[in-house]
Amino acid sequence: MGLSGLKNVVFFDSDCMFCNSSVNFVRKFDRKKGLFFAPLHGKTADLFFSADYSTQLRNSSIWFWDGTQLKSKSDAVFAILDFFPIYFKLFYVFKLIPEKTLNYVYDKIANNRYFLNHTNFKCSLPLNDEKSRFMP
Repeated sequence: MGLSGLKNVVFFDSDCMFCNSSVNFVRKFDRKKGLFFAPLHGKTADLFFSADYSTQLRNSSIWFWDGTQLKSKSDAVFAILDFFPIYFKLFYVFKLIPEKTLNYVYDKIANNRYFLNHTNFKCSLPLNDEKSRFMP
């Protein structure tokens, strides 16, 4: 893994409308603006992920780099929730479910994400003050 100094980066599938709408949701509720975003098909991800991560593996999940540890699937979702307002902490009740079960559900959603496109979804470009939060 590379790019020292990088932290709180959400790597996502930028070709997926469901994933883009999820990023828009995260942007909306990340009130402290502590998260950064990088497409899995971008230069940052290419520099970050080593050859150990095949393209298929990279693209099968959301990834979250907190500066010390790379998290995926349900672990990444829970890490991202840490940046949300306190009322989202209610979702931590799902941590009581075994991780294997949570990741099974995650995989079902991820494998069908191209079918979960929102018909009224509009791809919104980051505002000027948010552009620094998006990496190539």
